[in-house]
Amino acid sequence: MNKAAWTAVVAWTVVVSYIGPAQQGVWSEQLSIQDVSALDWLHVYAAGDSGRFCTSIAGVCWHGRAVVGIPPWRRWQCVRMLDTAHGMLGGDSGVVAWTYDGGQTWRVRQLASGGRPIWRVGIADSTTGYALADSALWLTTDAGQSWQVCYHAPVRLLGLLVTAHEVWLSGDQGFLALSRDGGATWQMVMTHRKEPCATLAASPGGALWVGCGSVLLQTATAGQMWQELEAPGVVTALQPLWGGAVMIGTADGKLWLWDGDRWSQWTTLPAPIVALTCTGLFCYAAGGGIVATFPFRSRTRDEVCLEGLNWCLNKCRQGQTDCIDQCMQAFLRCLGR
Repeated sequence: MNKAAWTAVVAWTVVVSYIGPAQQGVWSEQLSIQDVSALDWLHVYAAGDSGRFCTSIAGVCWHGRAVVGIPPWRRWQCVRMLDTAHGMLGGDSGVVAWTYDGGQTWRVRQLASGGRPIWRVGIADSTTGYALADSALWLTTDAGQSWQVCYHAPVRLLGLLVTAHEVWLSGDQGFLALSRDGGATWQMVMTHRKEPCATLAASPGGALWVGCGSVLLQTATAGQMWQELEAPGVVTALQPLWGGAVMIGTADGKLWLWDGDRWSQWTTLPAPIVALTCTGLFCYAAGGGIVATFPFRSRTRDEVCLEGLNWCLNKCRQGQTDCIDQCMQAFLRCLGR
């Protein structure tokens, strides 16, 4: 067994031994973490105070290291990793940093943001990234070498979501905008909300979720039709899961799970939850300068598709519909085949 495999086994043993009840989780030491992002349970990343970029295995054994060229009084506000090599940091006073070697070295730039912090970052591929500062969205197409503003919003921007083919922005007064060409052109999307829409996330099935105050909006039609769900608090972070489930963090530091039928509370942090991400085995919630890690196994796409197939076949057996072939076709579409 190689070193990486042994490391994974040790990390898993630590988590299983000490994590306690699922809703309690394990808290990191006080690293003043502002944001957290995970590729999988073995690769978890965080942005923190003192100019540090933090890494962890399964949310335990955190290791923070300073970014060269950044003074210790700087604070990183956000982090996103595309893979284990390419990633971005955004921080105070318009500072952004790009890595192409997993955080060993960084390309640091100061954006002309008027001293405003970089609130959100997103990375599309190994050369293309976005940084959000106040009402401006900045774009790089050369791996962080140069940056230019690609969009100015009429309100303060709060949320940024970058997918393979779309860039979404959200902000004050229910603002929502979409670009399908990398930020060259934009279209306004009506949410019919007046509250700030602070959080954006895509479900594994591709639906968009938006947190506006204490209301969750969901659309699978790019905003042409919306479904609304009342949340148990002001939504400050969200993570959609398979099967219509969603995990949210709220302004009072509580973590909630919607299973498609009802809300259940999972844990409480000592401050508003500012970031939330889930892998196949764990969820990580950042708030109050710490990261809470707890085991969570959401349903996979295969499981959700099988549930739908069983339901459809049962209807066929009951004589309610003659659709066995249609059931199988729907099942294969669900699986993406």
